[in-house]
Amino acid sequence: MSETRRDPGPMGRSRRNAPIHGLSGLQETPIFCGERERRAMSVVTISERKMREASRRSAAAARVAARLRDYARREGGRFVLFGSAARGTMDHKSDLDVLVDFPIAREHEAFAYLEEACRLEGLDLDALTFRTMSTDFLERNARDLQVLA
Repeated sequence: MSETRRDPGPMGRSRRNAPIHGLSGLQETPIFCGERERRAMSVVTISERKMREASRRSAAAARVAARLRDYARREGGRFVLFGSAARGTMDHKSDLDVLVDFPIAREHEAFAYLEEACRLEGLDLDALTFRTMSTDFLERNARDLQVLA
């Protein structure tokens, strides 16, 4: 068992439980016994982090989609999801792919609303106007298009 004494540290401050010179020098080691402490010490693997982030992004995309649907109904336009969010296959680095289909006079406001909704949820966004999409693009992605209106 190590004896300890009060030892002045740097700048005259006192250090408790400093070892007495010439003894073993063992100091108290904190013992974690609570659930919170055990969880704080647990290791989170990269796979777990990726899975958690994919889950967070999927849930955020669902909340954004609900907001976009409501906005489109109020404002007389539509948003069209495509890509991994529309397929339900978002991963840890997925963004939200959206086509904006509103009358030109309301298009700017629709983009602004979309950008803000994604920002609030911490989602990266890839937004395009529906009217500029090629027929080839729309046919190639037809199975994955999810209309929010």
